[in-house]
Amino acid sequence: PIGDVARTMARLAATGLKLAVTTSDDRAPTLRTLADLQVAALVEVVVAGDDGISPKPAPDPLLLAADRLGVAIGNTLYVGDSIVDVEAARAAGVAAMVAVGRPDGPAGQRADGVIESIEEIESGGAAVDKLHVFRHGIPFLEGLDRMDADAFILHKDIAEPHDRNGLSCH
Repeated sequence: PIGDVARTMARLAATGLKLAVTTSDDRAPTLRTLADLQVAALVEVVVAGDDGISPKPAPDPLLLAADRLGVAIGNTLYVGDSIVDVEAARAAGVAAMVAVGRPDGPAGQRADGVIESIEEIESGGAAVDKLHVFRHGIPFLEGLDRMDADAFILHKDIAEPHDRNGLSCH
């Protein structure tokens, strides 16, 4: 995984932020991955490839996740690692799209921000009135700190093993 996904998700969930996972993988292996990471109980919604909706880069998985969470898509932060994640986030209208990986990669160049580890995302308080993305301890995603965040949607690949360049290994 890129960082301590379980600890970060537990911190976010403890503040009341709603958590969802989207993936093009089927539901069964996704649920196993979430269980292995010990975050299954924290994730309220999983949108999987076998749900019968159009896959990313279509916005459908993100829109369905927000709908099932009961939140406005414009009040969600989406974290992904590929160009199709960025395209889906843009099409869906999320408040911000953060890429995990390299800033010079295709996703990094088009995302609102790039982080090296999921641990660089933190909640801004018990009321979940702020959500910050940090880089080297300094908030860097302009405007996100003013966002009234309701939800955090994570692409499943962020939680899975990656090679040393930060790219998904499938």
